[in-house]
Amino acid sequence: MPRGIPKPKYDENGELIVRQSKKKQKTQSESDGKRRVGRRLDPAQVAVLEKYFAIDIYPTTESKEKWATEIGLEATTVSKWFINRRVKFREEQKARNVPDADLPRRPPDRRPAADEASDDEGSDGDDG
Repeated sequence: MPRGIPKPKYDENGELIVRQSKKKQKTQSESDGKRRVGRRLDPAQVAVLEKYFAIDIYPTTESKEKWATEIGLEATTVSKWFINRRVKFREEQKARNVPDADLPRRPPDRRPAADEASDDEGSDGDDG
């Protein structure tokens, strides 16, 4: 074997060990895993999410958490659904030749910045 190239290592079953990090090693068969399959949403859940999407394509975190509880999903699932639905929406709009300028964009942050809120509280300015 040429110098500088490490000799392959095998486990007790004779499978090649693929080195991923110093902390954990996996065998070749373990590293050939399939992609994780996501959970399918129930058609009733999708119908509710589509209804909310028609109202606001950028709902607040609080709204997504409330809706998630309402339809029996995790807030992260609802959040990811909205992200994917916006991608689908934009693709549909581009297929219809809608100019980019006409596509909705993320609204500005709905909360006041921390420094703006502190400036308004207890500050008289030059009023007296």
